[in-house]
Amino acid sequence: MKLFFAGLTVSLFLVSCSLQDRELAPPVSGPSVAGMITGGSGKGKLYAVLYELDNKKYRPVVDQLVGKNGRFEFPIASNNIFGVAAFEDLNGNLRQDRGEYAGYVRFPKVKLLPAGKAGLVLRRNVALRKRTKKVASPIVLSEEAAGEVARRDRQQLSSSLAKTTAPKKKPAAPAPKAAPPVQRDIVNLGDARFSLASAATGFRDASSFQKKSGSGLYLVDPYRANKLPVIFIHGVGGAAQDWRNLFPQLDLARVQPLVYQYPTGMSLESATSQLIDFAGVTSKRYRFRDVQVVGLGTGGLIAKAFAQRSRSVRVTSLVTLGTPWGGLKVPTGKVQRGHVSWGLRSNSPFLKQSRRPFSGPHHLLFAYADARALPSQLDPRVQEAAARVLGFPTDVRGLARSSAAAELVRGALGKR
Repeated sequence: MKLFFAGLTVSLFLVSCSLQDRELAPPVSGPSVAGMITGGSGKGKLYAVLYELDNKKYRPVVDQLVGKNGRFEFPIASNNIFGVAAFEDLNGNLRQDRGEYAGYVRFPKVKLLPAGKAGLVLRRNVALRKRTKKVASPIVLSEEAAGEVARRDRQQLSSSLAKTTAPKKKPAAPAPKAAPPVQRDIVNLGDARFSLASAATGFRDASSFQKKSGSGLYLVDPYRANKLPVIFIHGVGGAAQDWRNLFPQLDLARVQPLVYQYPTGMSLESATSQLIDFAGVTSKRYRFRDVQVVGLGTGGLIAKAFAQRSRSVRVTSLVTLGTPWGGLKVPTGKVQRGHVSWGLRSNSPFLKQSRRPFSGPHHLLFAYADARALPSQLDPRVQEAAARVLGFPTDVRGLARSSAAAELVRGALGKR
């Protein structure tokens, strides 16, 4: 244990955990290691780090912020020996210091299966205990954090030396190179903030959701410049977890999924404006211009409005799943400004704008299992402007779980 913690490397980029929900859809390939973190004080954030034994040295592979339930899971792509280190960050400096709780567990070798077959899930828990001795090489979660820690250490050392020795004139040393920025926006869709339970709070009280979980445009795996950025937008009452069945069926070697998480009780106008701002920041950070957008249910309305209004990025293709272009029946007297229901009135300005075409191709998918929801999905004005209109024997939420619908989405996202 001591040897392991003494030899940890301090540079590590944050990446996504497994996209598959093993209760709803089996993983595409490969085994994974999983477990639960126990112990600690409960006052700091929990982080888990996956290490691989490579040439007799432990090499960091991925890390993740663990939710309050303490559960972690990492997909693995080799038959090497893996271990998971975890710690509780009490002071928020993204590294494990003396006095903080930490632990480690080692996983045995596993046999990789051919692509497309599900692998085993190896489960072991990590028990945290308080580390009272100074750590030679603490666990650090990113190069940005490592650079910041090194900068603080240099400042503390210079301050202590200045108190004991007289200052000497020295030629100015060149400024140290700043560590490359690492944006901590890669998420695990299994996190509680992306769950349907969290979504229910977001529909009832958008303000409370924003304070507790916050909105954002998140990557689900590390960004690659050779991939096509695609923004996925869930609908009313939904959450980013709605896409977990669809992602494994896409060509993730070419598609770079980004999920837009927001409280679905907020107005459609606010949700669209917020997405435009997030997309502008994200596109500038990763230096991309063209995106494609997929919207589920009312998320399709936001996707269409975003495609029409965005200036920082250009939407080259739009896919909507079960979107109510004709609006929904809203009880008279219960419509409030600032709530999503305000924009879902059949004559609302937002809906009128969203029914207008945009410059790129629009692939319109609808669900006809629920006859009551069908007419709103098939507004003739939107159908006429669509490049493709296809129906599926399921409900609106089921379109995100349908293999047939996933095949069409995969084809629609095949070109830039």
